[in-house]
Amino acid sequence: MSAPARCHEAHLNPKLSDQQSNIIEKAILTEGIPGVAVAIVSGGETISAQGYGYRNLNEHLPMTPETVTPICSLTKSMTGTAIMQLVEQGKIPLDEPVQTYLPKLMISDPTTTRKITPRVLLSHKSGMGRTGHQTAMWTEKV
Repeated sequence: MSAPARCHEAHLNPKLSDQQSNIIEKAILTEGIPGVAVAIVSGGETISAQGYGYRNLNEHLPMTPETVTPICSLTKSMTGTAIMQLVEQGKIPLDEPVQTYLPKLMISDPTTTRKITPRVLLSHKSGMGRTGHQTAMWTEKV
């Protein structure tokens, strides 16, 4: 899941301020970040976007606002938000077993599997290990 940020309207400034750029450039140097794309969004509109550093260090290809990158762990906060919206709407309770909605879900111990609830998943306490999908993200063609 990823998408480029773009400034769609001509009157919008695609460049960040000098102060913003200095903060980002300092972070890149001190944290050893190869590259980053930054966007400022207000009212659902991208008002400024800029790339810093490189998307490919070996070939010195620059990072741009259009560079598509995996969002990785950011999906955790998106998933948490979506689940809590379902809770607020009364569509799912936090403490009902997840198998109610995903009957094929099974980890090594069936008793433990039945104890996994949305609350347990959101707090990262389910005991589920890594699934290996991280490697597939980089090798699988979609």
